[in-house]
Amino acid sequence: MKKVLPLILFTFSTIGIFSQENNIIDLNKKWLFGVELGLNTITSYNYNESKKSFQGGFIAEYYFAKKWSVTARLKYFKIGESHGIIYNEYNSTVDLTYYRRFNGEAISLPLNIKWEYRIFQNFRGNLKIGLAFNQETVSEYYYLPDERTDYPTFFIDYNFGIGFSYYFNPQIAVYSEFEYKGLGKDRNDSPTFIAPNSTDNNFINIGVKYSFKK
Repeated sequence: MKKVLPLILFTFSTIGIFSQENNIIDLNKKWLFGVELGLNTITSYNYNESKKSFQGGFIAEYYFAKKWSVTARLKYFKIGESHGIIYNEYNSTVDLTYYRRFNGEAISLPLNIKWEYRIFQNFRGNLKIGLAFNQETVSEYYYLPDERTDYPTFFIDYNFGIGFSYYFNPQIAVYSEFEYKGLGKDRNDSPTFIAPNSTDNNFINIGVKYSFKK
């Protein structure tokens, strides 16, 4: 990630310098539609699981003010979580073979409100926050036989992010962002007062948006 973000900033800065479009674009009352792809890192895996995979989806965005918009996306990605080292009942030693692990995949509908700020001409930064509505399509539990695994396959969690975008003209833009998603359904019946054993993900998104209205 340390290598990816400087490359994104350099690319967008270069586009801004050499672009012939120097007018500040007003996106108020505009709809944009697009696609995004990127890297998914499952941060709720705590042992030696494979944490990285690709993710992607579609986006619709509406600007209700000069710097404010709402977005709705439809995404597909892998999820997972591991926790709770179980002690060997014979000699009370830790046996990592028996930690609890959940592997899954999900379709997600993140809804966000986004605030943009201008960095240089039509190169902009943004902050966003919202909720994601998720439906598991794959749910694999590796728990002990007598432990609960019938958790609901639908859950809601939080997501927020920071990103950059460049608008070539009022109709087309490219963007990249870092996004956190998590703090949702707890997959452990033991009481906790810190944070749930939820499926947490980090995304690096790269996408393109287009407006059909000139």
